[in-house]
Amino acid sequence: TKPFTGIVPIPEALNLYFNVAFCEHICPFCHSAKTLAHVDEDSDQVAAYMGALQKEIALRKSELGSPEIESIYVGGGTPTSLSTKLLEQLLRGISDFGSSRVKQFCVETSPITAASSKGREKLQMLREGGVNRFSIGIQTFDDAILRATRGHDQLTALRAVEHLLETGAEVNIDLIQDLPHQTWDSIEQDLAKVATFRPQQITWYLLRFH
Repeated sequence: TKPFTGIVPIPEALNLYFNVAFCEHICPFCHSAKTLAHVDEDSDQVAAYMGALQKEIALRKSELGSPEIESIYVGGGTPTSLSTKLLEQLLRGISDFGSSRVKQFCVETSPITAASSKGREKLQMLREGGVNRFSIGIQTFDDAILRATRGHDQLTALRAVEHLLETGAEVNIDLIQDLPHQTWDSIEQDLAKVATFRPQQITWYLLRFH
């Protein structure tokens, strides 16, 4: 083996992840690092964070040059809680890596942001910007559990999935098992709802607390 020189070689291909650490609602079961921010509100905190992220993108781009990018994932947090202006700025920054050659470009979203009229416009803008996959944290379609833990109702969740499917992009739906007061009947109803949509992927989580 070659001795370590302290210089990390630049890989030929990359999988990039960008974190938007803001959510329009803080779910009690989520252990990801995030901060509450109103939808479409470019507060000083949000603007400062996104400005720092753009600087980080530029820095890494200068270090890495132009390697092949296999996939891009924009998560959080809830990226679609950002204003259209900030989302467009983020897309432009990401495009500096050569996102047109990417096989999969995924953005996370939420029922509240995807179900709104502005959310619908954002999804289409992201689609036109090269995004070909969306991942949405539905968690459950149980109306009582949604109201207690997620700040919205079943109708919002259903409308959000419809908006995602309208884009023509690949869709992943997150579901969670063992939510407070969840029953097997509730889980069976979730599966029945998902069966009507038939998304390309379902990610099934077991609830865990930290």
